[in-house]
Amino acid sequence: MLATYMTTREVADALGVSRERVYLWIKSGRLPIAARSEYAGFLISRKTVERLGPSLIDSFIVKSR
Repeated sequence: MLATYMTTREVADALGVSRERVYLWIKSGRLPIAARSEYAGFLISRKTVERLGPSLIDSFIVKSR
């Protein structure tokens, strides 16, 4: 069974972006955090990543061109 939460590194790997990009999405409020971990930093719900990931990627690609 997959973990309920993902680290920023796991989110970045899953979406094919840098960790810095994930941090920018968190800072801007576009990617809400579910919890904070003493060791892993921000934790993001896997369901949130599955739901918001495609639109975050689409907007990132459009703005990058």
